[in-house]
Amino acid sequence: MGMKTDFIKSKESEVSSQTTNETTDLLIKLSFKPVFKEIHNENSFNELESNRLSELFKASKVFNYKSMQTKTLTEIINLKQINIVCNTMLDKDVLDLIQFTKSLTSFKNMCFNDQMALFKYGCLEILILRCSISYDTNTEYWKWVWLSAIILFNPDRPNILHRDVVKAEQQLYIYLLQRYLYLRYRSEVETHMKLAKLMDPLKDLQIICDIEKENCLDGIGPILKEILYDITAN
Repeated sequence: MGMKTDFIKSKESEVSSQTTNETTDLLIKLSFKPVFKEIHNENSFNELESNRLSELFKASKVFNYKSMQTKTLTEIINLKQINIVCNTMLDKDVLDLIQFTKSLTSFKNMCFNDQMALFKYGCLEILILRCSISYDTNTEYWKWVWLSAIILFNPDRPNILHRDVVKAEQQLYIYLLQRYLYLRYRSEVETHMKLAKLMDPLKDLQIICDIEKENCLDGIGPILKEILYDITAN
């Protein structure tokens, strides 16, 4: 009996070691590195984490797919008209995005300077990400909400005074996303792969926004143009 128990423990240790090695190898290959290599609390979110996520998704209800639900059909025949329609949608969503950020306690607790910098430099990325839901009906809404918070709390934005505070908020949302993926897939390797698949495109999103600001400023609505003006001028 003792030999059998030792054999089982040996195999369990071997499997655990193999999984750890696979995870380590994967992390080396991934361009995005998760906040934590391993998740230790494997069962559920604690109360504080649940409250933070509840606040986030409650705040996101302000959008309610407003920009994507319409009974009016418009024939679009060229790229210029596409830009006009999309920019009109973005302008409407700016007001909702302002309300969204005001509903996040951690954002409200930041100094006014950092609030302005985070919103001015991050709003277009969040809005364009939101538009992607219109083109991919398979996109799960929770992904957009979670990534919006991660984009919003970007410590690398210009003119941030308290980068450590902003970074802590971003890492918290990344960590919670990592936790959620692990609870869903129950695999460290798959969790890291799914997380990287969600995070890596955010770099491309920044490039798209830079192109949008340079080439489509004339078509941007007045509200969004006022927000982006200083960014474009820098």
